[in-house]
Amino acid sequence: MSKRLLVMSSIILLAACQSTSDGSKKYSPEKQQSNAASGEVVLTATELIVNKALKPGIPYPATIKYAATGEGAQILRGCFTWSGEGPYCFEPISTATGEATWRLRTNNPNVYKLAGSVEYRSAGGTRRSNFVSAIIDVQ
Repeated sequence: MSKRLLVMSSIILLAACQSTSDGSKKYSPEKQQSNAASGEVVLTATELIVNKALKPGIPYPATIKYAATGEGAQILRGCFTWSGEGPYCFEPISTATGEATWRLRTNNPNVYKLAGSVEYRSAGGTRRSNFVSAIIDVQ
C-alpha cells in the first residue's frame, strides 16, 4: 500500500511542477530548442506592465514583454483574465520587437490579478505564450 501511495504522490508532484500558479504550462528549454530547430518560433512572456492604480471604466494600456526563440512570429491577439474571469482576447494597439500593447478597460472597482498571454502565428500555426500577471487596484 505504501508503494502505491508513493507512486501516486510522485505523479501528482510531477504534474504540479509542470504548471505555473495561474495554470498555464511552462515551456521547457528542451521543447524550445526542438521547436526552434523545426522553424517554429516560441514566445515566452516575461512581464506584464500595467498601471497598478486604475479608475473604473477608463481605458488603460497593458504591455506584455516577451522573449522569442527566433524571428517571424506574427502577434495576433492578447488574451487576458481578471482574477480568473476570462480569457478575453483583443488585437494589440501596437507591437514592437519583444513587446506588444493592448488597451484594456475594467469597469468594476476591485483588486484583481490581471493575467495575460500573447497569441501569435508561427510556422503556419497559431500558438499562445505562457501567462504573466500583475495585481491591479481599480478604485
